[in-house]
Amino acid sequence: MSIIKQSEHPLSTFRMDCNTKLALVISTAGILLFGVVSYVYDWIAAAAL
Repeated sequence: MSIIKQSEHPLSTFRMDCNTKLALVISTAGILLFGVVSYVYDWIAAAAL
């Protein structure tokens, strides 16, 4: 017995152009670089002194 039922109208695949993909990659890289890696802030603070 399957819990998930097949739909007659499944969602279509999300497609995007090259510029949108590039913007998404740049945004994700920026979030990972400046949001997760905290030593980047320490490096910026040290360079500002």
